[in-house]
Amino acid sequence: MQNFKDLLKSQWEYIRLTKLGKLAYSLALAAIFFALSNVWYPFMYCALAFMLYPIGLTFVMIAYAWVINPINDYRARNNKSPK
Repeated sequence: MQNFKDLLKSQWEYIRLTKLGKLAYSLALAAIFFALSNVWYPFMYCALAFMLYPIGLTFVMIAYAWVINPINDYRARNNKSPK
């Protein structure tokens, strides 16, 4: 049973430390603070702060999809020299 607990703990740490885990945490905290902002308005600023990571990650992924990966593919296609 201890091995199973260690396995779950290691998997949880892996998820927590990846970008997907950070994205999930950030979105969950933002949703909580957006809900709390109906009670007390300054929680809206906390929610907006937690939304910075998902917005930034979105821009980075768009840059990779539209700019960086096509350039790398273009270079890979044109650098093939016959031997």
